[in-house]
Amino acid sequence: MDTLIIALSAAFALLGVVFWVITVMKMSRSKFEVEKKILEAEKERDAILAEANLKAQDASKTLKKTLEKEHQQSLKQLQKKENEADKRFDMIDRKREKIDQKESELVSREKELDHNKIAIKEKESDLDRIIKKEQDELSKISGLSQDKAKELLFEKMKNELGAEAKSSLAKHLSQLQEEAEGKSKKILLDVMQRLTHDVTTEVTTANVDLPKEELKGKIIGKEGRNIRAFEQESGVDVIIDESPDYVVISCFDSYRREIARRSMEKLLKDGRIHPARIEEVIRETGDDIDEETRKVGEQTIIEAGFTNIHPEIIQLFGRLKFRHSYGQNQIRHALQVMELCDYIATELKLDTKLARRCGLLHDIGKAVDQGTEGSHPDLGYHLAKKYGENEIVCNAIAAHHEGVEVTSIYTTITAIADAISAARPGARKESTQKYFERIENLENIAYSFKGVNKVYALRAGRELRISVDAGEISEQDGVLLTRDIAKSIEQEATYPGEVKVTLMRETRYIEFAR
Repeated sequence: MDTLIIALSAAFALLGVVFWVITVMKMSRSKFEVEKKILEAEKERDAILAEANLKAQDASKTLKKTLEKEHQQSLKQLQKKENEADKRFDMIDRKREKIDQKESELVSREKELDHNKIAIKEKESDLDRIIKKEQDELSKISGLSQDKAKELLFEKMKNELGAEAKSSLAKHLSQLQEEAEGKSKKILLDVMQRLTHDVTTEVTTANVDLPKEELKGKIIGKEGRNIRAFEQESGVDVIIDESPDYVVISCFDSYRREIARRSMEKLLKDGRIHPARIEEVIRETGDDIDEETRKVGEQTIIEAGFTNIHPEIIQLFGRLKFRHSYGQNQIRHALQVMELCDYIATELKLDTKLARRCGLLHDIGKAVDQGTEGSHPDLGYHLAKKYGENEIVCNAIAAHHEGVEVTSIYTTITAIADAISAARPGARKESTQKYFERIENLENIAYSFKGVNKVYALRAGRELRISVDAGEISEQDGVLLTRDIAKSIEQEATYPGEVKVTLMRETRYIEFAR
């Protein structure tokens, strides 16, 4: 029993020793790991400190360079300001020297003036003595009193001076008139020399190139229906002759001619040529050109320096790109008249912006459809009035051809500028204008009859093609209407040869398949 107890005690003692040894070993290992981590942390700390020192050194160098650069710039600016200050001081010194010189000259002039005043007073006193002496002698000789002699002398001097003043005034007025005429001629010559534009010669035909000669048959169509539809819808004359490479579009109205030319090019490129497609393409092309004229109008108005013009007037102004007068393009003419108005108003010290506006819009009435009744000044006046233009501008539009009373000097300036632009050598051609007037007169005669929808003058005015609504004009009425129009042309128009009047009654039936 005792042996067992001793053995158990020894075993417990051995276990205790083992536990102690294990505990000591664990503590030693933990201490080693802690020391290892401390060493690693110290190494990391040293690395961070070294990196921080390097960054601090780099930042210090960068800061030093920046400060040195700013210091150099500050020194340069300071030196520049010092130089400017020195220049200003030198300028001030020179001005002071000039002022001192002026003051000395002024003092010397004052002394000279005082000396002259004294001399004048002495001469006046001498003259008074001489006059007194002469008056006394004159009184003795004439037997007149001093007052009576003075009265007679003043009367004589008055008559002599009156005649001399009248002669001088007449001479002065004549001289002023000559100077005014010379000055006005100089102003007009100056503005004419300062403005030069290219001259555009109006044509009445346009050529459309044909990729293939076989396309002529498509353009004509079965029994000529395609070419008739094209001519009726576009209002032009299509000439297809033996020329293999092109067809000719003929029309005096350049706006209609351009729509027809572009439409023909689209049809030839597309290849589908039939009456419905022709009508569609011409309508689309007309819309495209309307948009183009709007952009042209906007661009021209902006380039002219105006931003407050009504959009409808801008749209119409763009149409002037396709209008000509005496062979002169209307947009070029309007811009030229605007510049001339500017130059003349500048010479006369008037409102140049108002003068430019009058010149720019003076022919806006020419953009209105030719079928509208009234002269272009009258049409332009009503347009300007409708869209809120200044009354001075309205009068310049209405009266620049002396059709109505002139109420402003700006109207006179506009008329002068318009005449200068038209009279410039090469600007216009009288034969072209007469041709246009004859064509417009033929169309206006036809438009004057009731029931007429569209009128197109073709073949240089040798044919008048008229479109009416079949619902309004019967077949019998159409025969009579054609004869009446032909008779009116014989009585009212002047033309070479003969004019063929063709009247077309059209009925359209439209339905949609949905």
